[in-house]
Amino acid sequence: MQLKDSIKFLAKDSAVYGLAGAITKFLAIFTAPILTRVLTKGEYGSINVITSYLSVFAAFLILGQDSSIARFFYDKGEDKEYRIKIASIGFFIQVIATVIMIILFFIFGDNVGNIIFDNNKELVYYWKLGIIYVPASMLMSFSNNIFKWTFKKNKYLLITLGNGIFNVILTITLVVVFKYRILGVIFSLVISSNIFALLGLFLNREYISLKSLGEKDSFKIFKEMLKYGAPFTIVMIISMLMPSIDRTFLLRYVSIETIGEYAVSTRVSSLLLIVVSAFQIAFGPYLYSIWKNDDAPKIIGDLFRIYFLLLTVFAVLGVVFGDIIIYLFASMKYESAILVIPLLMLAVIIEGLVQFTTIGISWSKKTYYFLIVQVIGLISIFSFNFLLTQKFGVFGATMSLLLSRLIMNIIYYFISKRYYPLRYEFMKIFLIFLFSIFAYGASIYNYYDKSLFTYLLKYFIMILFFVLSFRFGFNKDERNNVILFIKNILG
Repeated sequence: MQLKDSIKFLAKDSAVYGLAGAITKFLAIFTAPILTRVLTKGEYGSINVITSYLSVFAAFLILGQDSSIARFFYDKGEDKEYRIKIASIGFFIQVIATVIMIILFFIFGDNVGNIIFDNNKELVYYWKLGIIYVPASMLMSFSNNIFKWTFKKNKYLLITLGNGIFNVILTITLVVVFKYRILGVIFSLVISSNIFALLGLFLNREYISLKSLGEKDSFKIFKEMLKYGAPFTIVMIISMLMPSIDRTFLLRYVSIETIGEYAVSTRVSSLLLIVVSAFQIAFGPYLYSIWKNDDAPKIIGDLFRIYFLLLTVFAVLGVVFGDIIIYLFASMKYESAILVIPLLMLAVIIEGLVQFTTIGISWSKKTYYFLIVQVIGLISIFSFNFLLTQKFGVFGATMSLLLSRLIMNIIYYFISKRYYPLRYEFMKIFLIFLFSIFAYGASIYNYYDKSLFTYLLKYFIMILFFVLSFRFGFNKDERNNVILFIKNILG
């Protein structure tokens, strides 16, 4: 396959999986305006805390076998029997982990729940009901990965979108129509995930074979796959745990209603993640196709600057119009959520830069650095939450997330620079960031003073941000190209 054909193939697949991911995120966002109006702030906060930790436990059950199966799946080319063996071994490793988790859950479930949820019996009760979602999530992940590796896009879309759509319909039915409130959300999650997990297994039944486990080399492969997946297990658990740690601290220092407001803030800022996800899907194949070229470092540096500028523009728009977004998204009883949205938007921007700061690590194939930095990030966010959350509440939790991600990106950058010539224009990046701070500040000031003057000031500073960012964020040729592009659109 020629390079051009390879890129087209990757772009087509990325578009399919990226679109599915974007629709799934949108469906989750779609339910928020309904739930925030039907449920109290405390109930919405409770759901946010519970589902955060259900996702952490789901990551544990995968045991890195998504990466292991992908790594071993193509070792013998088109040998389908070998592929069935690899998929079956990876599947049963996860089944064994599930059985162990169920046993431990029955023994230690209450103790673990009390530690996580600060002895809140109601949250522990809902969490224990929702734990049935965890094995189903693992099974759906297994099925979807097999669909991706065997290029069965239609089946992948059926499970992914089917689960998302059915979950939304069931949630609205149980919460709005039958008034089950928190139980309705938990039941919807459990029922929809289990239905589509079973459907996925049925569609993938040819890749699950007990017979493959009895072959003479199966135990050797079992050990190799378990060993290969172990580091990825730690990385995945940490990546899922980092956004959840703040809830553990917040439960101890603020009201559950405040956590509900914080949940709305995180949901609004997650809108920017749709842009980040779309770019990451497209950027990966493109990066791998050019990074050996002599001019690649300059191209990557220019893309880094423009990408940062575009993310900042979206973030500023999200903050300046944050009051309107919150009203549409949740209602004005969550109005104070606007206060931490700027910090959360910055955290999302920093998270979105990871593909640029880790280029050298990917280039060098020294992927153990990812594990090291993830551990540093986990220690950082735990330490910052310990120091800041008790005193500053949600501001402390948000700053903890922001600072830990910043530290991780800085470490990634300096490691990457050892292996690949990164050329980023940090002065221009700093200027764009500085201009955005004034827009954030004006929006926060407008929250406390809703006079006509502050509204006009907020929008004036937003326009000034666009002008200054256009002037200093682009070079002369880029500015001319943007102007020409706009003229062509306007005809």
